[in-house]
Amino acid sequence: MLTNMKKLLIFLLLSFSFIGSANADAVCNDGWISQSTGSGTCSWHNGVREWLPNGWCSRDCDCSARVAAQRGNSKYYGMTYNSAYTGCMEGQAQGQLLQFIFGN
Repeated sequence: MLTNMKKLLIFLLLSFSFIGSANADAVCNDGWISQSTGSGTCSWHNGVREWLPNGWCSRDCDCSARVAAQRGNSKYYGMTYNSAYTGCMEGQAQGQLLQFIFGN
């Protein structure tokens, strides 16, 4: 019983790293990622290049890292992007570890 409680605790602790993931809806023509879905999306970025499936950006490390870097100080874009990308990859590795532990 204690082993199952430990597994549950590990699962809950690791799952908090996925809370608040960015969900993007469009990639603009200049590469900006917009969370807008309505009329005027990407109007300041030369229009929409591509509409993304709902929740796609939260599963793709490059996309979620670009969203995080856009929100930060533009002077530190590269550093923010690298940090967010690394965190995303580590989160995905944690998810794979949980699948291995729980066999799902």
